[in-house]
Amino acid sequence: MAIERIKKNGKVVAYRSNVYYKGRRYIGKRRQTKKEAELDELEQKRDLLTGNHFEETNKTLNDGFDDYLALVAPKRLSTHAFNSTKSCYKNHIKPAFGHREMISIKSIEIQRFLVDKENELANSSIIKLFTLMNQIYKTMIQWGELKNNPLDGVEKPQPNYKEIQTWTRDEAQKFLKIAKEYQAYMAYWLALNFGLRFSEVLGLEWKNIDFTNHPAAADPVTMRAIQKAIALIELKFTPQVESHEKSSSLKR
Repeated sequence: MAIERIKKNGKVVAYRSNVYYKGRRYIGKRRQTKKEAELDELEQKRDLLTGNHFEETNKTLNDGFDDYLALVAPKRLSTHAFNSTKSCYKNHIKPAFGHREMISIKSIEIQRFLVDKENELANSSIIKLFTLMNQIYKTMIQWGELKNNPLDGVEKPQPNYKEIQTWTRDEAQKFLKIAKEYQAYMAYWLALNFGLRFSEVLGLEWKNIDFTNHPAAADPVTMRAIQKAIALIELKFTPQVESHEKSSSLKR
């Protein structure tokens, strides 16, 4: 049997089958034991003789990620998500598996990797790691490069939903009553009445609001409030005191 011993620093670290058929060499997966490689060899010979041989790629996970990033990600991901994906892979997945051949990575290794990450990452970030590796493998299988996805044997991390405590209507009204004394009042009003994040409030522009078709257009009070809020945002919340001091200095 032609079993290749893969060495590192003079020490055998893995085994791989080598089958020669009709003048061509067929290389098996990297295995931790010689017995596993011998079983691969028997399966390879059987598949070659019966015409069922499927030659999987020897690409590393880095290669697979590069293919995914170049050919798939641009069509599926926004610019922000694209950059986040690159950062996620570079900082976490690449150091652990990037140099490894995709066919050599086992489910238990990925499971252990995700469990270890629980000590340093939020649950949502661990889900991203799982999802990204799963997408890479699914893409390679779809392209006929691989037969199996090791992520199928990994328990997918589940999101931790935390109960969010929100203000009651009375609490919101009390807050707005006090907030009237502050320059940013209209921004608070917008956030509470329309469920906007602070970044969304700050990013509002006139073109974002359809005064023609939106119900707010029928309510002059609401329309004036929105107009004041956007005007206030455009002033970058310049404090009234500061504006007063500037005007006073000009008079002098």
